[in-house]
Amino acid sequence: MTIQFDYTEDGILELTHMRSKCAKLETCVKLTKSPFDRIPVEILAQIFGCATEEEPGMLTGIDIRHRGVYYLHTYVAPSSLGAITHVCSHWRAVALNTPDLWRRVDVYEHVEPLTMALNRSRNKTIDVSLHRVAGAQLALPLLTIHSHRLRKLSLHWLDDDEDKGKLCEDLMDQVAQIGLPALEELLVDDGETYWPGEVYALELPLDSGLLPSLRTVKLDTVYVSWNSTIFSQLRVLHLQEVAVPPEEEISLSTFLDVLAGCQSLEELILVSAFPLAFPDFEQGSAHEGPFLGRVVELSKLRSLHLEWDGTWKTPCETYQVLQHLRLRPQATVRIAIEYDRAVDPTRSLLDVVPRDPTCLPILTTATCVREFVAQRNFTQFVVESATGNGDFTLLLANKKDTDWPKWYGVDHQLADFCTIFADAPRLTQISIETEGLSTAGLESSFRLLRHLTTIEVKIGASDTFKRLLGALASSSCREKTSSDTDGKHDVVAPQLRTLVLKTTLWHPELLSDIERCLEWRSQRGTKLEDLHIEARRGWAESELQHATQLVALQMQVTGSVAFLNSPHILDATIAPTGLSAGIAKRAVV
Repeated sequence: MTIQFDYTEDGILELTHMRSKCAKLETCVKLTKSPFDRIPVEILAQIFGCATEEEPGMLTGIDIRHRGVYYLHTYVAPSSLGAITHVCSHWRAVALNTPDLWRRVDVYEHVEPLTMALNRSRNKTIDVSLHRVAGAQLALPLLTIHSHRLRKLSLHWLDDDEDKGKLCEDLMDQVAQIGLPALEELLVDDGETYWPGEVYALELPLDSGLLPSLRTVKLDTVYVSWNSTIFSQLRVLHLQEVAVPPEEEISLSTFLDVLAGCQSLEELILVSAFPLAFPDFEQGSAHEGPFLGRVVELSKLRSLHLEWDGTWKTPCETYQVLQHLRLRPQATVRIAIEYDRAVDPTRSLLDVVPRDPTCLPILTTATCVREFVAQRNFTQFVVESATGNGDFTLLLANKKDTDWPKWYGVDHQLADFCTIFADAPRLTQISIETEGLSTAGLESSFRLLRHLTTIEVKIGASDTFKRLLGALASSSCREKTSSDTDGKHDVVAPQLRTLVLKTTLWHPELLSDIERCLEWRSQRGTKLEDLHIEARRGWAESELQHATQLVALQMQVTGSVAFLNSPHILDATIAPTGLSAGIAKRAVV
């Protein structure tokens, strides 16, 4: 066979054209194989796992979104695995041959998803969530057969079927008969709201012998029998909205017995879930001497959350629980209480928080008050401690959304807070978001916190700033002693080094007021190091005048003076917020 080449110009052009077409054809062939198909199977399986790991509505903790209404869950969307298996044959093969992807299943009206998950997960343990009575009734026989594979069981009813309570009892009866040896987590929420004197919570009989692996129990409107042996093995216990008839209430002593047996407990959340008969609490007894009663050591507890509204308990009962506990410094404590001032008008912050560092180590380990808010009908503060230790958050709100009584104004609230933390040797920073504080109130409170080096105030009204400056330039009335040789004996917050002022209602005269305050402190040997001002400048003010005032301020500061004109610094009105929505939840950044 003889091949002839045309070396003419036309022939060379034709060969070049054919070469270009071959290159394009090669590119098209390569593109027919998707880049996703070239991903290793193991990596693709991990991607599928990440895509289906967090489904909307899975229980992540106490999340209260509307005032007076508590939610442990939101609606759970169907699994995205079905969509993944319908993309292409390769994806489907990878998904079907990865048992771990099928270990979590949500059952609604039909049982087919459960059947599919049991088959495709092979012999691995599974997590099952039942959401509707019709589907749950069909699922019970399958769960009985595969009881040895059940790792997590969640009962969260989305419908109002009257049979759901009976179904829950039937299910637990079956558990009592067959046992669930692999069950690690049990979540139950029957979707009802229970109130004392109306409908009461359902009691679940849980036996440690039949549930040897159970470590997490989260219950809403149901509870565990207090004489159950299951408590000793739990690491996480959440109880919410538990109301029992008066004759079934347990004593505080019995409750302490239960906690004493929970030596493995790492997280305890009680939200409107105190079926306890508390002893009478005399006014003023919260402040009298050291506690000599029984104490319960919870050496492994990482998080304690106590919360209820005024229908359930009063603030002093929080005190009664806390004074018996001994927590480690690493434990985070959150308390949210809403109660009726008309029924119990004499309670204050001092009736909520025991001033005993053996009970609350934060009282000595505190380093920073990240937030203190005192408003007409609620008080909230967030206190942080040194790295590695837990923080402390408290919200005390008036149930009927009315003002505090006149005797318990914002000055009194700030004073109570400072009294509680007066003995914290490393508490050096405080951030205040409170209007209406007086000069005398600020002065007396700051004198209680003797180690303050940083004060931050975020408010709307400039009048409060003037009172703050007046407090920082106030002299003590006590006589100078022989030990007062440095000239600082009469200065409020003598160790103050940083002052941060944030406001939406700025007035140029404030710079002059700040200058006079800092000059007064400088003359007494307490010169400021850093001054930071964030304001919304709304007044007509020449730049020259403004710059001149800043230069004058710099003369009174050893470090830097910063003035930031910020139109979105904070809202003029601080809205009532808190730990959780029924009592409100404030996002702490």
